[in-house]
Amino acid sequence: MTVNKDQHITVDGTVGDVHVATGGTLLGVGKVKNLIVDTGGIVAPGHSPGCLTADNLSLSGTYQAQLEGTEPCHSYDQITVTGAIILKGKLEVSLGKGFKPMAGQRYTLINNTGTQSIKGTFTGLAEGATIKADGYTFQITYKGGTGNDAVLTARLAADTASVSSLQKSDNPLSYIALAILLLAAAAAGVVVVRKRRSGPRRKA
Repeated sequence: MTVNKDQHITVDGTVGDVHVATGGTLLGVGKVKNLIVDTGGIVAPGHSPGCLTADNLSLSGTYQAQLEGTEPCHSYDQITVTGAIILKGKLEVSLGKGFKPMAGQRYTLINNTGTQSIKGTFTGLAEGATIKADGYTFQITYKGGTGNDAVLTARLAADTASVSSLQKSDNPLSYIALAILLLAAAAAGVVVVRKRRSGPRRKA
């Protein structure tokens, strides 16, 4: 089966080979044999969100992954592959309305149930690289899960990370920068809570 330009085809059953051509989009929660996504083609698992299963995956196009929670197939997108995986294409991550990831949460975007390692990477996302979505930062590994899965890990939001890094420093200039940041946050209506250091107070 071929998904041609301007076509949006949903696969919810079991089919044979699927070729997503440039300009085509594949959706659904079905199972396919060989899934080939050309440059300019899109695979967007589920019905926002959901899971697709393939025997083999060759991705030169775009994987559009939506995150709405931490449960695969029910609250975030996933592709399960039982055989070979070749990545050359892009990864686009979006968050469901109102979803706020917490630092440390993991999302297995490609569940590699085979024994082979993933070949290649998403464009611009080498092992350990980061990608941002709606102000949140995620780090990618192709050695996650059982050792060969493509997994995103949520990190601190950009503004929170800036405050955290300043708090760790004893440089007086850092405290000045922190004060400026807190004033700016207050003006924007953002409340920042800073933990008090443990231990005795310094004498004047």
